[in-house]
Amino acid sequence: MRETRLQPSHNPWFTIETMPRSQTITREAIRFAAVLRRLRQQRGWTIAKLAQRAGLTATYVSILERGGNLPSLTVIFDLCEVLGVHPADVIREVAAERFPAVAPKTEA
Repeated sequence: MRETRLQPSHNPWFTIETMPRSQTITREAIRFAAVLRRLRQQRGWTIAKLAQRAGLTATYVSILERGGNLPSLTVIFDLCEVLGVHPADVIREVAAERFPAVAPKTEA
């Protein structure tokens, strides 16, 4: 199954197809899923609410939250924008498990 999302443009027929669910679940996908779920739950949002705000489908966000796929940079930027976090902080947190020397930024 392929998900589509509307591109913010003047032409409502212009869509970008997002990636289908991955056949292999990676540790990065699992880690990204946990970070995304935590950020969403901290705001008290449902999957549907996050999806709507980011211009994605709830099905696709659900797949991301289960580690079923790794999103494109554009999707990461869109999600981070609506969640109010910097994409670098999210990537740092995901990478911290794989690259222990790259610790997430902590607020003092």
